[in-house]
Amino acid sequence: MIFTRPSETRVVRIYDNCEVDNGVVNVSRDAGDTVRWISVSRSEFSIDFDSSPFEKKHFDVSVQEEQPQPCADSGPLKDADHAPYATYHYKIQNKTNPEYKSDPGVDVRK
Repeated sequence: MIFTRPSETRVVRIYDNCEVDNGVVNVSRDAGDTVRWISVSRSEFSIDFDSSPFEKKHFDVSVQEEQPQPCADSGPLKDADHAPYATYHYKIQNKTNPEYKSDPGVDVRK
């Protein structure tokens, strides 16, 4: 019997200077994990992958009525043929202060 844990939404908190609380977030394809980026300061950010493990390459961390803080959700991971197990780096840029940038990652695991 193979044990698979329940899927989780991995939260990455983004600060004004684009620093994050989780420099490389681990996600499990088998478990169906996703990522939610949240702005701690209510600033808005753009997130861009050169090569994305998700269906989209660009995400906007922006104000949403149903959320108390600006956020963006990744959606599911691509299948292994289109996004092999690897670390995928992405760029975060503060939309108000574009000089603030960072380059964290998403580590796709089994």
